[in-house]
Amino acid sequence: MNSSLRVFIILVLFLPFQPTKAQKVFFKELSVSIESSFRGISVVDDSVAWVCGSNGIIGRTRNAGATWEFMKIEGAMDSDFRSIHAFSSREAVVANAGSPASIYKTLDGGDKWQLV
Repeated sequence: MNSSLRVFIILVLFLPFQPTKAQKVFFKELSVSIESSFRGISVVDDSVAWVCGSNGIIGRTRNAGATWEFMKIEGAMDSDFRSIHAFSSREAVVANAGSPASIYKTLDGGDKWQLV
């Protein structure tokens, strides 16, 4: 599955499945040069969401998906992240599906991650 398709699927998750008459649904394909199979998503609000996936990739948008920032955690570059929970645009926890399993937390938008 290519990156564009993955991002498209993520964007679909932002949209309500049964829009009211006042809502307009649209799709916008984004092309990113990230090689990852995204497996986790956490939506904070209408603007902020985080994703995680294979190859140690974590992504964040703060503008409803218009742009994405992608990052890796030092020491966990090959992790297969399967779960992410975001509390805000700056705070999130992410878990990998490896052996040993690990959980990391950031309080600064992903600049630094702490093994918890």
